[in-house]
Order: sequence, then structure tokens, then C-alpha cells
Amino acid sequence: MSQDFGRDRNGSHPRPDANEGSEQPLNRKEILQDAKTYPAFLKAIQSLANRSLQDNGLLQTFLQCLAFLFLSSGHQLCGPARNGKVYTWSNILAISSGLTVMINAVFAWCLFDIFRVPLHAVAILALISALTNLSIRLACHRPRSGNLMMVLGMVSALFLQLTPTTPTPIAEVLRGHPLDIANQRAYTVYETQVLAPEQSRLDAVLAAESEAEKAEDECQRLMDQVQEKKERNLPYDHLFNRAEGKWIADYQLDKQWEGTPTENRPICPQGRALRRQVNIEKDAAAAAVRDAWSHLHNTYGDNYLEAMKQERPDLYEMYFDESGHIRSRQQEIDEAIRFMFTSNAGVKAIISVPTILSVVASVLLILMLYCYISDLDVQRSWNSRAALNQRNRVRRTFDGGNGHGQ
Repeated sequence: MSQDFGRDRNGSHPRPDANEGSEQPLNRKEILQDAKTYPAFLKAIQSLANRSLQDNGLLQTFLQCLAFLFLSSGHQLCGPARNGKVYTWSNILAISSGLTVMINAVFAWCLFDIFRVPLHAVAILALISALTNLSIRLACHRPRSGNLMMVLGMVSALFLQLTPTTPTPIAEVLRGHPLDIANQRAYTVYETQVLAPEQSRLDAVLAAESEAEKAEDECQRLMDQVQEKKERNLPYDHLFNRAEGKWIADYQLDKQWEGTPTENRPICPQGRALRRQVNIEKDAAAAAVRDAWSHLHNTYGDNYLEAMKQERPDLYEMYFDESGHIRSRQQEIDEAIRFMFTSNAGVKAIISVPTILSVVASVLLILMLYCYISDLDVQRSWNSRAALNQRNRVRRTFDGGNGHGQ
């Protein structure tokens, strides 16, 4: 009996259907039914599969998996009903996406500086590249206006491309200014630990100054009330006694309170005594801190790292290695971030160039992707009617190759 691939299952040739233009999705059940109905079709598929399994070794299979994950081809970005224009632009998009992924991977070398174990950076870059390719394919699969998968694919691709290059300025600082950030760290350590006694003394004096200010404010309030009552010819002795103490004939400011503890004096003498004491201690503490910084600058200039190495080798060994780099990676990154924000505009511009280029390349790719999937020819290429026609062409090809009668 003839195995006629050009006839339908009732033995007659297919007739044009009034609903031929409507979508008829090709599912797995139909493919299996075709294979059962046309043994030659099934035999051909099995032959191709067996030959593929014999030809493809383990290495080739591995390479194919890598290509699937990290490279996109034009036919993966468009449907089976593609025309010449769609196929050309799909290949251009595939090449552009591959180049953008490679460019961003180059800019993302910063991950090797942030992660001292290179394997971590390689794994992260590989994962991001694979997910970016899959996101682009997701956006291109059966695109149509308002398709959630299309939007998700575009947003994911943009996010994945920008993520690895975001810390690039930090890595630029780590790579190009290691001694600068080490010197910055040395300044912080010198200020908080080497000068800690003098600074603590100054902080204590400043805290005592607030007590003096409080007493002075209360004294001023009482004396204002005394003046008001004097102008109105009202008794004010009790207010004056609280402010300055009992009036004596040979009254001299604070003379009568010499030898009396400060806390036992009336409010105004108490405030003046606190102020004198604070000023003396503050001047001494400030002078000590100023002398320490003067010695540092006169001897070492702004090289705080060298100053710590010579003046406090114990602290130097704790925070820095022999080459002068910060021992703690976390502290080094923290100082790099601080350096990035406190540096001058020229340095900021230089360390931001890779990130800016990455953003431009990624945005251009997403714009190109959006224009591509918005094209009506690209959307029609996924029409299932084209898949049905392609299946009929395959049947006719097998039919012509195997003869009409047996």
C-alpha cells in the first residue's frame, strides 16, 4: 500500500480550509500521531537521532551545551515562519547581544579584584552571561504587545548586564589607588587610636563646657529678673542672692568665693569658674592634639602610613601587610568606597568610565531588542500556521522520496 504523505488520514488530498489562516498550534500529541500514521517519517527521525548520538561525542555534547548557554543564534530568536529580513535582523541581534555580554564581562573584571578567589568571579560572570542569553531568548519567544514574558525577559537582561559592572568604580580604586586608600585608613587609625588620649581629653573638656554654658544661661536669667525688679522698685535681694550670693560692703566679683568649691558657689560665680576652668583645659587639650599633628606633618608630611610604620609599628602590623596594603578585605573595600566619594571630580570621572560604557552598551542592546520584537514580521514568524505548513512540506518531501506505491 502506498504511504502517501501528501494525503490526509482519510486517503484524500488535503483541501483548502476556510479557517486556514487561524492559528493551529503544533503540540506533542500531533507529532506522535504523525509518527504513528507515517512509519517512514518515524523511521527517518529515528535514523537521524541514532546518527546524532553516534556522531556526537562527550566533548562535542559539552561544547554544544556551552554554546546553548552562552551564545544565541539567529534561528533561536525568531519563529519558523521567518522571512529574509527577520532572519537577517535576528542574526544581527544575536551578534550584538554576544558582543554586549562580552564587553560587560570585560568591564566586570572588577569582580576579580573584589573576590580574591578568581573562581568565584568566573562562576558569577558565567552565570550572569548564561542568564542574560536565556533572558533575551525569553523576550524573543512569541513576542506580542503586553506579553509578560517579553517584558520580563527585557528587564532581566538589562538588570543582569548592569549588575556585574556596578562595583567597577570600587574595583578601579582598589586596583589604581591601593596605597591612597591605605594612607586614608592609616589616617583614621592614627586619629582614633594614636591620638586617642589627647582626643578623649578634649572630648571631656567639651562635655564640661556644656555645664558651664548651662550655668551661664541660668545666671543670665536670674540677673535679667533682678534688673527688671530694680527698674520697678521691687525687692530683688532673694534673686540676687541666688545669682551672686549675699551682698557685702566691699563686694568684688568672685573674690569672696575663692577657696569655696565650685559646686558650692552661687550660680553666677559657679558659671564663671567653670568657664575659666574649661578654657584652660580646652586650650591645653587642643594644644596637645595640635602639637601631635604638627609633629606628624613636619616629619612625614601627609604620609600617614609611613608615620604609623615608624611611630606605632604594633598598629601598623595589625592593620597593614609588609607592602603597605590593608590586611582586611572588608576594610579595604570600605575605604575604597569612601575614597570614591571624597576624591576630586577628575578621579571620579576616570573610575566611572567602565560603568558608563557598560550602561550605554546595555541600554542600546535593550532598545535594539525592543525594536526587534516589536516588528510585526518577527511576531508573525511565530505563527503556528507556519509550523503546520512546514510539517506538510516535510510530509510531501518524504512522500516524494519514498514513492507512491509498494
